[in-house]
Amino acid sequence: MLLATLLCAVLALPIAWSARGRVDPDGVSYLDIAGNAARVSPWYLVSNGYWSPAYPTLQAVAVKLVHPSPSDELAVAHGVDWLIFVAACSCFTYFFFNLLRWVASRHGPVFESGSFYGIAALAYAALYVANIDPTLWGIGADKMLEGTVYLAAGVCVRLSLPKPRIAHHILLGAVLALAYATKAALLPISLGLIIILFLWPPSGEFGRKGTAIVALSFLLAVSPLVIALSYSKGRLTFGDSGRLNYARSVNRSVPLGPLPLDFWAGRSPYAGFPLHPPQWISTTNPVVLKFNGPPGVTFPLWYDPSYWMDGLKLHFDFRQQGRRYLHSLGLIDRAAPMEGTDVVRLALPWLAMFCGVAVFALVGLKFQGVYRAMRKHLWLFLWPAFAVLVYSSVMLTPRYFGGFFVLGWVGTFVGVSIVMKDRKATPVILCVVAAALLAANYRESVGPTVAVLFSRAVPDRDSSLTRKLAGLGVRRGDEICVAGRDFFFGYGYGYARLLGARVSMAIPQDVNTLSKLPAAQVESVIAKLRANGARAVISPRRPAFDNDSGWISVPEFNLFIRFIQ
Repeated sequence: MLLATLLCAVLALPIAWSARGRVDPDGVSYLDIAGNAARVSPWYLVSNGYWSPAYPTLQAVAVKLVHPSPSDELAVAHGVDWLIFVAACSCFTYFFFNLLRWVASRHGPVFESGSFYGIAALAYAALYVANIDPTLWGIGADKMLEGTVYLAAGVCVRLSLPKPRIAHHILLGAVLALAYATKAALLPISLGLIIILFLWPPSGEFGRKGTAIVALSFLLAVSPLVIALSYSKGRLTFGDSGRLNYARSVNRSVPLGPLPLDFWAGRSPYAGFPLHPPQWISTTNPVVLKFNGPPGVTFPLWYDPSYWMDGLKLHFDFRQQGRRYLHSLGLIDRAAPMEGTDVVRLALPWLAMFCGVAVFALVGLKFQGVYRAMRKHLWLFLWPAFAVLVYSSVMLTPRYFGGFFVLGWVGTFVGVSIVMKDRKATPVILCVVAAALLAANYRESVGPTVAVLFSRAVPDRDSSLTRKLAGLGVRRGDEICVAGRDFFFGYGYGYARLLGARVSMAIPQDVNTLSKLPAAQVESVIAKLRANGARAVISPRRPAFDNDSGWISVPEFNLFIRFIQ
């Protein structure tokens, strides 16, 4: 199992390497928080209402230890991500090892020789499949979240083994608190696990008293962060990411795509009234906004969206919530990517696993036997289901579920192996493993990804665009304005982070509409941008203003830039 852990970590290296020049807007925000925490004050970690502090804390430690130059920053950050994945693989091994110990103590020698290798191959294949998607390897907290899920699962299984201790219950509460500090959504999901463990206690010696200890240690561990966030925001909160996503995707009181101009202008009483609207450089056509964030912030709007959306109201409505669940089931709005995914698409990467279960059913497997065999660990199935339920009430995002699905599938096939007890299960399991790996490698084009490992070129536009803009004259500390809705939401801001520039102004209207502005209005807009310190305007596909000269084409990125001062 240790060799399998090492193998998963090594196989992930090409995927991590292929992402070495990429950082999306989420990653930019994490790096900004980490940089400010390392160089200014740790308070930046616990005062952000949108991004949880655990992951940027690790990046801040790396900044303190390595002191990377701006050109090396992405390499260090991606290196930290890979080390986090190695730790996540180790946490998975801790869970799987404890689960096999429990099987041996409860059901005898189920896994011997070939049977053990079959179930081990399936477990680590599931771990690999859950992490093969290259989009998971942008800078972010997803792999850390996955590791905390495995670690919590390992401690849960340890509670069911002989001689559990109070320290194990306290440890489980602390691990769940770490999961919450990684992603705010894990607070309700962790509470769901505690409720499940209270109904079906894993520890025969401590029973529900042990679960009460878990709950108490969890609440004590999360309280400092909840207090810090509440103090920073001036109201009780455990994090605002859920609130903002609920307002966008369920209430629809603010738009999913374009900026919430009506809310910021106070023209949307249903949504509430803004406490911290951006500065309106221009309120007439075209609208120009400026976001004044803390020093050292690349993209102030996305650094802490909860600040700009403070004052937003939530409304629970049965029809709106029902519509959200219908979307999560894949029954409506499947073609709307910004609405999130659905359970059908979530299940597709695991089609081989479903086929394996179907084969076992055809050969006469009795699922009530699987239930009886795994009844002590019903949480292995109920906790992932609860996580899907929580996210589906707001928005399903595939990258949050890898760890939960791995737990469910490992628990399922371990239960099947316990019931069948002979080697008939092993050939089917090995076929499932082969099918899952082939499908995953085909789906994610891992062959080209491996080839990238030996390439000297950085396979991403962020680094290349950085060099291009630096060559044109964009310098560290410059204020940049972006024009057009497509650019504002369709492009990342890694180039600005690497340049040390600041994307603080926006003209959030369609570029085709902007292009028709008369020369007098264009001159007025340029003058206002100049007065507010803008160094340049960047526009996608075409110049934002036809009645204006000085636009420089960047054809390899389908962009245009217009320097102002």
